[in-house]
Amino acid sequence: MVGVAKILAVDDIPADLEVLTEILTAAGYTVAAATSGEGALLTSFGPDLILLDANMSGGFETCQKFKVNPSTACIPIILTVASSDTEGAIAGFSAGAADVVGKPFQAPELLARVKTQLHLRQINQLYELEKTKTEQLTQLNKRLSLTQLSVDSAADGIIWIDSDSRCFYANTTACELLGYSRVELTELSISDID
Repeated sequence: MVGVAKILAVDDIPADLEVLTEILTAAGYTVAAATSGEGALLTSFGPDLILLDANMSGGFETCQKFKVNPSTACIPIILTVASSDTEGAIAGFSAGAADVVGKPFQAPELLARVKTQLHLRQINQLYELEKTKTEQLTQLNKRLSLTQLSVDSAADGIIWIDSDSRCFYANTTACELLGYSRVELTELSISDID
C-alpha cells in the first residue's frame, strides 16, 4: 500500500455515511461512499479497506460476496453494528469481517481500528511478496542445480570466466584436461593457463 489509504464506506443511512466520511477524510484517508451493497460490489474504487454497515439490507451477504471474490478477498472489512448487537458482531466475523465497530461511532476507536487493519493488511502484503520471492528463488536454485549438474557431467571441459578474465569455476573434465585442481584453476586468469 503506497500513499494515502483508500477506504470504501458503505451505509444506507446518509447521516451515518456522512459522519464516517468526515471522520476518515479528516484523518487523511481517501474515501468513497456507497449507499448499498450492490453499489459497493460494483465500484471500481479499489479500496485498501471497507467499512460496511452490517444492519443495512444485505449487509452480511455483501461482506461474504467481497470475501469470495478473488480480487477483493484480501481487503479487510470492518463491519459497523449497533453497539449492543453482540449477535451481529459474531455474525459479522462469521461472514468474513476482520473487525467490528459499534454505532454510534467514537472517532478515536474507529480510527484506531482502521489504522490497525490497514497495518495488518500491509504486513500481509509484505509477507505474500516475500513468500512469492522465496518461491521464485527456490525455482531458480533448482534450475541452477540442474545447470550445475549438467556442466559437471559434460564430456567437454568447461571453464567459467568472470569479467576480469579470471576462472571462477571449472568442471571435472576441464580440470583433468588441464592438469589443475578446481581450486588451482580458480586462482588463475586465462592468460595464466598453459
